Amino acid sequence: LAGLPALALDPGKLLARFSGDPVRGLTCDAAAVRHTVGVVGAIELPPRFQETAWFYALCGLSGLTLLLGACRWRDGLMVRRQRKLQAAHDLLEVEVAKRTNELAYEEGFLRTLLDNLPDKIYFKDTQSRCVRTSKAHAQTLGAGSPAELLGRTDFDYFGEKHARQAFADEQEVMRTGQPLLGKVEQEDRPDGRVTWALTSKIPWRDKTGEII
Repeated sequence: LAGLPALALDPGKLLARFSGDPVRGLTCDAAAVRHTVGVVGAIELPPRFQETAWFYALCGLSGLTLLLGACRWRDGLMVRRQRKLQAAHDLLEVEVAKRTNELAYEEGFLRTLLDNLPDKIYFKDTQSRCVRTSKAHAQTLGAGSPAELLGRTDFDYFGEKHARQAFADEQEVMRTGQPLLGKVEQEDRPDGRVTWALTSKIPWRDKTGEII
């Protein structure tokens, strides 16, 4: 070994380099290096894997992979939610269109009856104000169209006596929920005329059964 500037040994996982005076009586095993007096020696262990650039590169790559995976999962979740919302929206539009057509049919059916039946038909709210009426009823009261009667009461078209009695009857029907059928009424007009009518009044209920 004399004259060599450095010596690389491989005792297992150890790396040894020696410099200085010529080495005499050098022995080496897998655990350590022993040398004679006057010889300067150093043992360099290779870095552990977690201390290498490869380890840090793999950690960075793993973190980036996890981040990309989380982003893809989030994007996929948002896409699935949007698809569910779109499906619910489409279903709602179908239901709305279906119900709209049903209401239009019912409205047309009712309007046909109110415009053509000779009977005097009307609907009133809880204050006995007219909200819907037939064409025959509007003509009997001297109105140009059913729309003219909207929001009006019997006090606008009849004398005080008949108007008060009609109001009392309607309030009683709404209070009790019991219909008034086949009542003969004397109707006094503001111009002094007197007419007679056979009247039936029934409570108007909404879909929950409440009187409206």
